[in-house]
Amino acid sequence: MLHKKKIINYRSINRILFLLIFMFSSFTFFSQEKKDSIFVHFDYNKSSLESSEIQKINRFVETFIQDSILNIFIEGHCDNSGTDEHNHKLSAFRTNTVSDILLQRINKTNLISNSFGETKPIASNETEQGKVQNRRVLIVCNHIEKLAEPAIVTPIVSADTSKKEVKINGEKIEIGKNIVIKDLNFIGGRHTLVQTSEYALEKLLSVMKDNPTLEIEIQGHICCSPPDEDGWDSDSQDNNLSVNRAKAIYDYLVDHGIDSNRMSYKGMIARFPLVKPELTESDRNKNRRVEVKILKY
Repeated sequence: MLHKKKIINYRSINRILFLLIFMFSSFTFFSQEKKDSIFVHFDYNKSSLESSEIQKINRFVETFIQDSILNIFIEGHCDNSGTDEHNHKLSAFRTNTVSDILLQRINKTNLISNSFGETKPIASNETEQGKVQNRRVLIVCNHIEKLAEPAIVTPIVSADTSKKEVKINGEKIEIGKNIVIKDLNFIGGRHTLVQTSEYALEKLLSVMKDNPTLEIEIQGHICCSPPDEDGWDSDSQDNNLSVNRAKAIYDYLVDHGIDSNRMSYKGMIARFPLVKPELTESDRNKNRRVEVKILKY
């Protein structure tokens, strides 16, 4: 009788082992590593994206479960227009644009980016159509595909609203909040931007295109003047330097397709310096700036 009980126990153990092996093999079957990729394309000599290309990135990300993403590789490319140095910088700006869009949608993922300038064309640069194909960023997503579950990314939602969280320069936008546009600086005494400000300007344009309900007030600031006086503008030959700086950003956004009804501009003269006293050129440069005030979202 004791011997028979042992046989029954062995059989039970065998059944349990069989079920465990089946469960683990089923898990392997229903969860597998997969790689997906897309291209987004840029206009000539631009590092900002049209809204249709931004939507393409968002749809691509929404295909995956957020926690299943292993890493994302981003590669920036150019056509052969311009110098090698220019094209390398431009391709880097393009990867940064795509990274910023992805980071608004994805948390806890490893973004790996690289830029190749004009060195890796996928089409001939002898034709305009070929150049269009080469002005691109490749996005490659390595992720775990869970076949038994729908692959949906949950949008990031603010605590007090159903809209997705949007950031400018890493700061979450809130109605009434002022945000300094980093690296958007002007030549002293002029409303002309320094050359290195191009990327910051295109990032602001991308945010405005990607969020069509966003309304802002553009505020121009100056240095080196009494707090109740505007500065002399060498470009326009008038005493409206802070106003002209704000209007320069406003005009750029309007010229690139942003509805003027979504924006206003205002000169803040020298009332709100970021650095005081202005002891160095670096101090003065920080005060020659533009901020945006969030009016509606």
